[in-house]
Amino acid sequence: MRYAATTSLILLACLGALLTGGASACAAEPFWAFQPPDDPLLPAVRDRDWAANPLDPFVLIRLQEKQLLPAPSADHRLDKVASILASVHVEWSAKAAIEELDNLIRQLTELVNKKEKVLRVQLSDRGFDELFQRRYSAEPAATLKTLGLQYEVQEIKEPRVNRIHVLRVNLEAGKIKPAVVVGADPDGDGPAETALTSPLKLAAVPAVVAFINTNPWDSFPDAQGRRNRRWFAGQPVDISGFAASSGRIRSPTQSHATSVWFDGAGRLRLGVAPGDGQEQPEEERLTEGMAGFGLIMKAGKVVVGEGGAVHPRTSIGVDRTGKIAWLVVVDGRQRGFSEGMNLHELALRMKQLGCWDAMNMDGGGSSVMGLLNEEGKMQVFNSPSDRRRDRRSVRPLPLVLTLRKVGGEKQAPTDKPGGKPD
Repeated sequence: MRYAATTSLILLACLGALLTGGASACAAEPFWAFQPPDDPLLPAVRDRDWAANPLDPFVLIRLQEKQLLPAPSADHRLDKVASILASVHVEWSAKAAIEELDNLIRQLTELVNKKEKVLRVQLSDRGFDELFQRRYSAEPAATLKTLGLQYEVQEIKEPRVNRIHVLRVNLEAGKIKPAVVVGADPDGDGPAETALTSPLKLAAVPAVVAFINTNPWDSFPDAQGRRNRRWFAGQPVDISGFAASSGRIRSPTQSHATSVWFDGAGRLRLGVAPGDGQEQPEEERLTEGMAGFGLIMKAGKVVVGEGGAVHPRTSIGVDRTGKIAWLVVVDGRQRGFSEGMNLHELALRMKQLGCWDAMNMDGGGSSVMGLLNEEGKMQVFNSPSDRRRDRRSVRPLPLVLTLRKVGGEKQAPTDKPGGKPD
């Protein structure tokens, strides 16, 4: 009881001291909660016209202190869209709202189209590989024309929007030498004919001025019979169809299958290639060879029917003399930019260019065309459709057709010791 009484006296003494001190403090400076509210003075700012309400000057003064400028006003058309959406249920019929929204969407689409190149580079291509950094502003090297190469991009809107990359090759000038480059053989005498390799690496020879993809391929099944078609560099694959480099066959042709090949006279031919070891006159001798999926033009006529699936495409065509060739890549699977072609549309385009024969090569994400740019560096000039982690990527390939400046060519060392010759 004595301890309890003592504790109570101490608590009473502390409470009295607290009340006395609190009263003195309140008397000196009233507590904020008991002060009547008062409007603060607006800060003096330089741009009073920017302030749309009493709060804006307080924002603006802080921006001025940090030497910052306010963000520009939003496009009034976006405000109008919001207004339409907010009022449609009480003011307009559904039909009127849709018509107005369609009109605004058209206006906004026109605005985006005007800035398409800038938007794609700054937003879509930001952080991408170096080969995409200046795709829209890059120009091919001026020396390409002196070698007999003419590059152009054809843009069409019907029957759908498409970008078509056309490289016309004058073989008769004798300034260009075609060369098929096959990736390294990963297993010697094993089943794999090559390993997938970046086409930029396959074309990494000083004399190369252009390249294009050629053959399709496939992976090998695992123990459960499943094939990995998530292509990656170094993946062992089996080349589909004929492939020959410097006269040496890396992948045999199927019986009576049509191939694309160059002879000893420098002519491009589409037909049944001579087999390994067959005796041929020098002018008929096979030097480089490749294959695709099949002919789309033969003897000046389209040989594929109308319709069919739309994809990115690659085609190689030649005139009747075998001395003028066209290497063509159609970008695809990119809505509103370039959507691709079916085989009949591709054949009509090749015929329009002047082809006598034309072959449909591997397409889809494999379609790629590289050219020497004005800085003397090899660059991908088309827009491949493959994506990796939401970014465009160039698919690794088993082989490419390169065009080399005569007098400076050297074969790229792609084979490992013990591998098959390239």
